[in-house]
Amino acid sequence: MNGCKLRVRILTRLLGIAGSLKYAKHESPRVALCEVGVFVYSEISCAISYTIYRMNREKYLNLASKVIIFVFVIYTLFLLGKSLFINYELRQSIQKLNEQIATLEQQKKDLNNLILYYQSDSFKELEARRKLGLKKPGEKVYLISATTSAPMNFEEEMKEEQEKVSSKEKILNKSNWSLWWDFFTK
Repeated sequence: MNGCKLRVRILTRLLGIAGSLKYAKHESPRVALCEVGVFVYSEISCAISYTIYRMNREKYLNLASKVIIFVFVIYTLFLLGKSLFINYELRQSIQKLNEQIATLEQQKKDLNNLILYYQSDSFKELEARRKLGLKKPGEKVYLISATTSAPMNFEEEMKEEQEKVSSKEKILNKSNWSLWWDFFTK
């Protein structure tokens, strides 16, 4: 295969890929460019191997041309690896974004369910009973005291309050490291 046929083949492939990129709307342009880059690198490596074959056949291969071809092959491999790495990073970021979308959709569903509950009659009735102290007609309401101990006299209450204040003062007088030690050991 001569160089002219190879150029024609490369150009037709590139034009075909460029035409198909217009219709690949689900992929990002960066991913599509990476795919084009991989194709171009493979075509260049084919052209290099053909050039090496032709040079070996004609006995024109000298040390300088070998070094230039080696550097070009290494550079092509570097660019190929870079494009593959970019493609990998893009796929990872797409996966993370899809996970975030899923969690946000779940939160949206939960909030919509909460809104529906807040708009229901049972919630309104419960809040009217709890916060406003309302009752239904004919319903009897009994209040139960939350205190279980017998009422104290004034002196006992004052002693308890002074003990609470003195214990808080003891805590405030301790150093920071001793407070942390007490927190983790007790």
